Amino acid sequence: MRILLSRTILSITLLLQACSGRYQTPIVFPGTFNSASPTVQKSPIVTPSQKPIQPTVAISPTPTGERLDACATISQENRRLVAFETASYFVNVCQKGAQGRIFYTGQEKGKPNTNVQVTASLTKRGYRAINGNTTYVINTQSGGRLTVLQNGQSVFQEPAIGTIITANPGVAPRPPKGDSSTDFRLTCAGGINNRNMYFTVIYTQESGFTTFELRQNGTDRLMSKGSVAFSGKNEQGQTIYRGAAKDADVVVVGFAPRYQKPFSEMSFSIDGQWGRGTCRQLG
Repeated sequence: MRILLSRTILSITLLLQACSGRYQTPIVFPGTFNSASPTVQKSPIVTPSQKPIQPTVAISPTPTGERLDACATISQENRRLVAFETASYFVNVCQKGAQGRIFYTGQEKGKPNTNVQVTASLTKRGYRAINGNTTYVINTQSGGRLTVLQNGQSVFQEPAIGTIITANPGVAPRPPKGDSSTDFRLTCAGGINNRNMYFTVIYTQESGFTTFELRQNGTDRLMSKGSVAFSGKNEQGQTIYRGAAKDADVVVVGFAPRYQKPFSEMSFSIDGQWGRGTCRQLG
């Protein structure tokens, strides 16, 4: 009886302590199953580390300024006579050295393999270059313009944009104004050494040597024709004119110290083959 009373007092004491919060252990009554809820441990907030930023390599296009200095890019001895760009093309006209060959070089924008380089001649409005059946007309007046002809028909025209860079290739010597004895046109003719052909070149007071024709001896069959433009003087002070006949370079040299006169001599070269001619008055 005493043992039973002691157990009853102990149970009441434990129950009172549990209610007072002295013990945090949950009370388990007989006959019940304590199913403790699993503890879910929250992961700490982790800020994802930033991935390393890959450096951006910007492939810059070739500056326009370099495209407009193609003459010096080809060779440092070249002189830039004309340079401008259109919406689609870079246009350059160069001269080899101070008195050398004049040539056109052009490139379509975004297409580095479309570069064209061909001998050019001076015109009243700019320059003209012929490459087979294609002609490039470079107009440096009225704002500038590039025109492309094929078989004589215009297939492309674009005006210049931005600044047009121009330089004077030189002016052909002219007779003094008012000298009526020099107001004439000359035709200068001669044969080509080691070639079965002869040439005729037209000389005018206004422009000097201008156009030429090459014909076959005996048949007079026209083999080629074209134009030449003044490009300077040589060390002897003789006037030099340059042009092209298809893919061959043409050079005309006037022997007169100032300007050509009737019976003055000159020389003509095509692709390095020279001939000498005499000038006679026309009309």
